Formats: sequence, structure tokens, C-alpha cells
Amino acid sequence: MKRFFCFVLILAAIFTVVFAKISSKSSDFKQVEDFPRDVLIYAQVRDLPSFIKLWKDSEISRKYLKSANFDEFQSNHLAQKLMARSNEINEALGISPDLDFLTNLSENMAAFAVYDIGKMEFVFIAPMSEEKILASILFQIQTDFEEIKLDDETSVYSKEIEVDRTRQRQKILFTNFRGRLILATSEKYFLQTLDNIKGKTPKNRLSAESAFTRLAEKTKPNLATVWLNQQKLNDDWYFKNYWLMSETENLKNLRSGMFDFELQDKKIVEKRVFLTVESKASVKLKTETANRIGNLIPENIPFYKIENVEKNNFNELLSDVLFDAKNDSVTNKTAPPKKNYYFDDWEKSYSFSNPGNDFGERIDESEDEGILTDLPSVKTNDNLTKIIGNTNPNGFVKLFSPKPLPPPLFFDNRKALIFSLQNPDNLNPKELETSISNGAQNLFTVNNQTSEFVWTNLSIGKIPARQLTMPALGWKIFYALRQNELIFSNSEDLLTEISAANKAQPKFTETFDKFTVIRFGERREVFDNVFETLEKDDNQSGNSTGRDFFTKNIGSLLDAISDVERIEIKQTSAQNFLFEEIDFVLKEKPE
Repeated sequence: MKRFFCFVLILAAIFTVVFAKISSKSSDFKQVEDFPRDVLIYAQVRDLPSFIKLWKDSEISRKYLKSANFDEFQSNHLAQKLMARSNEINEALGISPDLDFLTNLSENMAAFAVYDIGKMEFVFIAPMSEEKILASILFQIQTDFEEIKLDDETSVYSKEIEVDRTRQRQKILFTNFRGRLILATSEKYFLQTLDNIKGKTPKNRLSAESAFTRLAEKTKPNLATVWLNQQKLNDDWYFKNYWLMSETENLKNLRSGMFDFELQDKKIVEKRVFLTVESKASVKLKTETANRIGNLIPENIPFYKIENVEKNNFNELLSDVLFDAKNDSVTNKTAPPKKNYYFDDWEKSYSFSNPGNDFGERIDESEDEGILTDLPSVKTNDNLTKIIGNTNPNGFVKLFSPKPLPPPLFFDNRKALIFSLQNPDNLNPKELETSISNGAQNLFTVNNQTSEFVWTNLSIGKIPARQLTMPALGWKIFYALRQNELIFSNSEDLLTEISAANKAQPKFTETFDKFTVIRFGERREVFDNVFETLEKDDNQSGNSTGRDFFTKNIGSLLDAISDVERIEIKQTSAQNFLFEEIDFVLKEKPE
């Protein structure tokens, strides 16, 4: 799921940079009055021809269409299905449904609604003058269609074509009706659209859909707006298997969502609002708290997230930052048995090939099998929740700053966690250190082996700190208390950078639940160097499956959006609504 939203986020950056050159004069949701209900996806664009022209002429378009990411997309099943349908339409109608075709179908505003993904049933409506409608490419080929007179004012042009490798038949319909060019691939929704425009069926309008209207009340439409009926999409087989490519578990709490794009000074803003199934009170982070811990974030940190402490998951947070391990609340004795993996299964994986029947032995088979079931669970001590909770933390920031290391080493996955404490005097350092030491011993020793986990003093700038060296491993973890902030890190260098931070992050003037920043300025050091090393080792081992995926495929996508300096994501919630604002901050153009 994270991979899907990450991809959507990057793809949105591509399109929003293009939108930057279009005026951001607002429109409204007037067009939704025409569309029938049962919509899966609805989108409206203020000036479709201008957007398409700018996209085709842009440097982003040139880079992306030549990228390895686009090459990879063209080879997957979804792209091939779309291309096959395009070819079928081209063969049957003599037109290619490409960007030039879309440009010809709109004077400025246009709206589009998808009703069935598998059958590709949609309705497209563009308000246009009669002169331009009659000059459009559809009316130039109307003689190839059957003309049907519905009444004195309505002439419909219809043609049935074979699609899906001749396994289905689908109708293409269009008309010029009351100042609108209407194109559809479903006779049912085409006729319902006409009835809506005539005012016959007020209850069968998208505007009568409660999930839509509730989000529309929270949204001011600008350059382009998209609405998703998420509950229906979660049950759509084609969406889950061809578009989402992941489980829908994380989407089950979302009923619907609306995304709007607008241009602001030096950035493109995407505003999202979701209607959720569950209603819950929001614990917002105060602006003074966010600004105080924001002052401790080093200037060039590539990723950080500021959050409230609503979930109180201190064990999991510290385990991840200090030990690079996820907290496990289940003991190994009660945990479900591990799946048995066979070499024959590897041919189905992404990175292994099948070595043959000679290697049919279980890879987890051992003469000592059963002994490992008595290992202690890999988790930090549960007392951490109480120890840190006694200080009444009201917010925290989590930082990631990978640092490449010289060969033959790989990279240092530097992390830090900073809590803002309302009562720092309530912190018991001895209990804190004992709890973390017990967690480390649990994680790195077996059979109740006793090892010396000793905390010692050190100075980080002007801040007194404590460090714990892992026996036999040599690496260390650190923490420091600086006024109201409790800082943890797995890197002395990163802790030093935090103590020396003197350039405040963006000042906050509104409360929020979460605030995330992804910087692309350090991309070469953080992304390219790490994955170049990883894929070099992978290639030398003889594994060619998925070779250079990150450096070439994802790297080429990052090249295409090189005008974006950073992405800022602010999230807040209220009752049944979840709000997100995503700012694509653009690089300063040289004069």
C-alpha cells in the first residue's frame, strides 16, 4: 500500500508541475449535475486543451516519455490492456484515442466519470459552442455511425464494436446536446446523462450522492479535481489487481476521497479530503510544540515526520530507531508457526530462480529444530511506555538520514527520535536506561545469556548525553535530554547535527496531526549511491531479475520531476473527515 501511494505522490508531482503554468481561477461543481450516480471515479479539469498542450511541450513530458519507468509501465499488463483497447477503437472507428483526440473534444472545461473499470464504461462531457462541437473529430466521422433520433432535439450517433479480443461488444455513443459534447461507452449511462440534463431524474445525479456532497462542501475546486468512491473501488477486482497492486486493508476506513490541485506562490498544492467510516477525536499538535522540536531538525535531513502522541507507541518507535527492528508484542512460544519455504517456491519470487529438484530440501530444516521456539520475543521492555509517559510527551519528530560509507561497507541508516516533554523532570534516567538495556539484551542475546550492557557519559556539543555500546557488536545507541526535548539516536554524527541545528524549519501557524517532509536535494547521496551499491552487489551475484530497478526505473522517474525541491505533507482529522495538504515546492529558477 505504501508503494502505491508513494507512486501516486510522485506521479502527481509530474502533472502538478505542468499545471503551474495554467491560471488558477476557480470554477465550481456545476458539471456533476449532468452525471448519473454509481460513479467510481470522477474528474473535472478547468482547461483541458491548455493542460494537454503544456504537458506535450514540457521538459517533464520529454524526460518521462524517455524514462525507464515509462518503458516499464508500457510492458505491464495494465498498459497492454489499455493499448489493446485503444487499437481496437482505432481499427473500428479510424480514430486514435490519444491526447490530440482529447484536445479536439473540449473548448476548455471538461469532466469525466468512470462507472466500470473492467468494461471501461465512462461518460465524458465538455461544454462547447455548437460550432466547435460540429467541427470536432467525432462529427467528422459521424457517417460511420448509426444516427438515432430520440426526439426533435436529440440526434445520437452510435456504433457497436468488438473489444477485449472480440470477446465483448461495446457501444460508442456521442451527441451534441444543449451546449454539451457528450461521449460515452455505455448506453445505460449515456441515456441517464441525457435525462439528468433534461431535469427528469434529480435523485440520479452524482451531486445527490451524499459521500460526494459532503466532500464537495469541504473543497474549493481549482485547476483540477478528482473524486473517488473508495468503498466501491475496494470491492472492484480490476482496481485491486491492475491499478492498486496491493491489499486494500489500509483503505477500508475510507468511504470516499477528493483531490484538488491549485497554484500558489512557488509551489503546487494538492488538497485531499477523505470521508472516513469511523469517527474519532483528533489530538492535534500545538504550533508552539511543533515549532520547538522543528528547531532541532538539521537543515538537510532528507526525511522527517512530526506527529502527535495519540497512539503512545513508544516501544515500537524506539525499537525501530535504536535497533532497526519492529516491536513484536507476541512471544515466540505463542507466535504462529513460520511458513516452510522450499526452493521450488523461489521461481515465483522477484529475485530468485529455481535451481531444480536437487535442492528440494527445506531451507529452514535443522537438527536443532524446536530449540528456537523457546527464544525470548524480540521487543523492547513494556516499561518504556510508562517511563516516557510519565513525562507527558505532547509530540515527537522522527528523522531519517542515510549516509553512504566507503567500500566495502554499505551505508549507515541513521535515525533519530525527538520527544517534546511537558514534564521533563519526571523522567527517571536509571529506569529508562535499564528498560532499553533489557530490550537490547532481549534482541541480541539468546538462552538468557548475560552480557554487559553499560551506559557511559559523553558530550555532544554543549549537551550531556549517554551512550550504550552493544557487546561484541561494537555499534552504539545514544540519548540526550535538552531542556524539554528527549533525543534518541543510533548515530553519534546525527545526534551532533541535531545539537548544532540553528536554522529553524518552516514556522507553523496552524495545528495538525502529522507533518512530513521529503527532500530531493540530497537525492544523489541518499538514493542513488545506496541503490547503486545494492544493485551492483546484486548483479555480481548473478541475479538479473529486476536488475537496476531503483537506479534506472525509479531513478528516471525522479529525474522527470527534478523541478520539485521537496514535498511537504500536512495531515489532520476531525470526526469523519481526514484532511491532507501536499505541497510540491519548486526549485528556484536561475535568473
